[in-house]
Amino acid sequence: MLGDAHDIYYVGKGLKDYAIIEDFQNKDQIQLHGNSNQYELNTKYTLGSNNGTAIFLHGTHELIGFVQGVTDISLTSNDFSYVGVTHC
Repeated sequence: MLGDAHDIYYVGKGLKDYAIIEDFQNKDQIQLHGNSNQYELNTKYTLGSNNGTAIFLHGTHELIGFVQGVTDISLTSNDFSYVGVTHC
């Protein structure tokens, strides 16, 4: 869970504060606040020695989460669910 009905988690410290999801599997879901337009994915991101997908707040360097070892996810797929009111 990287957000709830009220807030996006891990915001305000750029690349210094984010969630690491190490064991994402088929049928798991990542919960985010708002909607898919508020985020962007980098599916070729390297964090330390690990490859995976970085979840950024759209148009920023604000890293929200890193899905280790997974590169085939999409913000509009069932891999993500969205809650809360959008402000965009």
